[in-house]
Amino acid sequence: MAIIRGKLEFQNVITMHTRSIYGKWQEQAMQLRSFIIKNNLFITGPVMVRWGKIDEATKEADLTVYLPTFQKLQFPKNDTFSYQETFLIEDGLKIRQTSANDDIAATEALLAVMAEKAALKLQKPYYYIYLPVFGEYILDIYAPVEEGVNP
Repeated sequence: MAIIRGKLEFQNVITMHTRSIYGKWQEQAMQLRSFIIKNNLFITGPVMVRWGKIDEATKEADLTVYLPTFQKLQFPKNDTFSYQETFLIEDGLKIRQTSANDDIAATEALLAVMAEKAALKLQKPYYYIYLPVFGEYILDIYAPVEEGVNP
């Protein structure tokens, strides 16, 4: 697995903020799907998710889902949905998992080792980017660089 350093950028991004049992975001995905259909939106990129800290008692965590769209949007910001014309993180490390059988924890550990070797501090939580490819999903894990040597 190659690790690539670079920026993460998408245009016209809808963001959904919610709370969910960790790893179980199908119901929230359906809520986002309904929002997309209701507002006649055209999606141009992958789905990104970012999990907050897990509450050990309930196994719930804050969940943010990001989805790039074709057009610029205007709607009032609320507690669930927001919009960014440009979503940009200038510096980070990305690693790609091409198989659903790959161990995410092992992949994240590899990211941590490479960051340590490069004297970088990574910002958690990471972004999980789901790319649809021929009926399956490839997962990119993107870890923003918090501090360290500039690229």
